[in-house]
Amino acid sequence: MASRFFEGAAHAAAYAKFRPQPPTSLGDQIMGFLKEKYEGPVMAAADVGCGSGQSTQILAPHFASVTGLDISEAQTSEAIKLNSRANVFFKTSGAEKLPFPDNSLQLITAGQACHWFDLPQFYKEADRVLVPGGVLALYGYMFPYAVHENLTEKLFEIIDHMYKSELNGYVHQGSKEVYLEQYGGEKYKLIYDEQLEVRSIRRIQVVTGEMAVKVSMLLIVKKSSSYLTQNLQG
Repeated sequence: MASRFFEGAAHAAAYAKFRPQPPTSLGDQIMGFLKEKYEGPVMAAADVGCGSGQSTQILAPHFASVTGLDISEAQTSEAIKLNSRANVFFKTSGAEKLPFPDNSLQLITAGQACHWFDLPQFYKEADRVLVPGGVLALYGYMFPYAVHENLTEKLFEIIDHMYKSELNGYVHQGSKEVYLEQYGGEKYKLIYDEQLEVRSIRRIQVVTGEMAVKVSMLLIVKKSSSYLTQNLQG
């Protein structure tokens, strides 16, 4: 069953202002996976659970058309306000019934979102709309690592303790699955469990005010009935 959070106007505005932009290198890496198996024209992609659209924008240089989808109309409204690309579009839609014809997309992504989906139904829809050899790429932030002069390790210990101990009873299960379990649960392997491959990419760094935060990411790519995992050590 899908979980629905982050839909209100105030939350959407906060997403638009503070949500980090995925690195362009992530989009390049996803395209690398796609080109390994798919040799046809790269025309259309969808970013599911797009929020205010930051994750959608990294696909724009690679496709003729990119559509960001989110269950929240407030989120897609923010995404439309921020959008300046002629080939990027946004629609209000859930992940379990994608508004695309069969075999119409070369790529589907979900950034920091798939842990809220009804995954079996989403996988069925992804298989329906992807062309043969198309790619489903799921990724999310791993636990943040604050960088601040000589306090880096101490800050991490404080954040780690707060999240795992003090806030344990208040953290949604979906958040635990990405931050703590790194999408390692069996439900993330459903119908794509024939092959597991681990590759690495550097860590990204996000600067917020006076503090830099290093954010690792986990990327799961599913294609041609194979399952790949990528840990971005960035």
